[in-house]
Amino acid sequence: MTNHPIDAWTKKAEADLAACRKLAEDDVSGMADVICFHAQQCAEKYLKAFLNKMKRDAPKIHSLKVLVELAKESDPEFETLLEDAAQLEEYAVEFRYPDESATEEEARDALRRAAGIREFVRLKI
Repeated sequence: MTNHPIDAWTKKAEADLAACRKLAEDDVSGMADVICFHAQQCAEKYLKAFLNKMKRDAPKIHSLKVLVELAKESDPEFETLLEDAAQLEEYAVEFRYPDESATEEEARDALRRAAGIREFVRLKI
C-alpha cells in the first residue's frame, strides 16, 4: 500500500496531463501510444489522491477499474467514472507492446477521458 500526501499525487498527475497536452500539440500520430499511457497515469494518480483524502491507502496497482471501485466505497458517484476508467486502462496496456499502436483519435480520446476524471476528482478533493 502507498500513502502519500494528496498534493504529491496531484503534482505527479498534473505532470502526466501536461505531457499529454504538450504531445497532443505536435504530430499526435507518432506519440499516440505515449499520450494514452500518460493519460492513464494521470487518472490513476488522481484516483489514488482521492483514496488518500478518504484516509484509505492507495494500493500499488495500475487498474483504474479497481481504483474506481475502491473510491465508490467512499463516494458512490465514482460509478460515473467506470466507463472512462475501463477505456483508459485498456489504452495503457494495449499499446505498450510493438504489435499494437494507438491512433490519433484514441490518443485524443484518452486525453479527454483523463481530463474528465481529473475534473471530477478535483471537485472531490
